Amino acid sequence: MQNEAIVRMNQCKNLDDFYDILFMVEDTLIKANSLVLKTRCPYFASMLSSDYNFSECQIKRGSSIRVEGVPKIFFQALVQYIYSDHFFIQRNNIDFFVKLLIFADYFLLPRLVDICSSYLKQFVTVNSTFSLLLLAQSHNAAQLERYCIQFISMNESEIYQTKSFHMFRLKADPKLYTAVMQKVNEEIDSSFIQISIANFQNKENKAAKLSEDTRNRKSSYGRRQPDSQTTQVEEEDEDETLDIDEILNASAYIYLEE
Repeated sequence: MQNEAIVRMNQCKNLDDFYDILFMVEDTLIKANSLVLKTRCPYFASMLSSDYNFSECQIKRGSSIRVEGVPKIFFQALVQYIYSDHFFIQRNNIDFFVKLLIFADYFLLPRLVDICSSYLKQFVTVNSTFSLLLLAQSHNAAQLERYCIQFISMNESEIYQTKSFHMFRLKADPKLYTAVMQKVNEEIDSSFIQISIANFQNKENKAAKLSEDTRNRKSSYGRRQPDSQTTQVEEEDEDETLDIDEILNASAYIYLEE
């Protein structure tokens, strides 16, 4: 799979010889072929079509279209994806995939939204699930929304005690809150047996861990032990979370001009 991606990226670079359009992103000119863009991306199909009389469709060869609101790292990833179905992962963290998902939705690339959703699933935790759920609902990420709903239904007792849930209940529109909770309850009803098994397994795992901790304390009696409570807090602090307000205001204002 990695070799295939490299081949496609190289093919993408070779198409530079056939460019007929230039984008100025930050301080960099990015070459592209208008036919490829229009064929693969509905956003560019409309923007570069003479049917809508946008100024961008009248751009002359050698001139460039300035892109505002999209950092170069993300615009390059979008163009790479449009050309090859792949993109280089510049930063494997939650912030990168959140922003790429937002831009993918803006440029009407639903499959890229799904790819970002698949990566973002690894960052869904009891603290981040409502933030990512809001992101998914705001940017047509049905796959990520479904996963968050399932995660909430499987971990509802823990999630309902988190600060992120209380902030969601406090700040979200009442209709949105009701709709989300209805989906969660429907998921709980349809997955009752699976949730019961998961809860039973969690209890067994906690009991086994408690028993192991007790044995370790007895075997290490008299030695100085690290404060388990402090360690747990530090681990929780390392958990990557997104602020509700950041998600609600996450969509950057994007425009293109000659």
